[in-house]
Amino acid sequence: MRPWIIVDVTAADRAWLEVIVADRNCPQKHVWRAAIVLATADGLGTNAVMR
Repeated sequence: MRPWIIVDVTAADRAWLEVIVADRNCPQKHVWRAAIVLATADGLGTNAVMR
């Protein structure tokens, strides 16, 4: 990840994103986007997120 790109996710936002990822009734495009935000906030780079 580029060091100048920082994604800060609060505990409440992280909890909400994890609910979206775990919800089997949520549209898949929302699940993918939530997973991308969580991975980026965890410090993963583009290649790791794409995997």
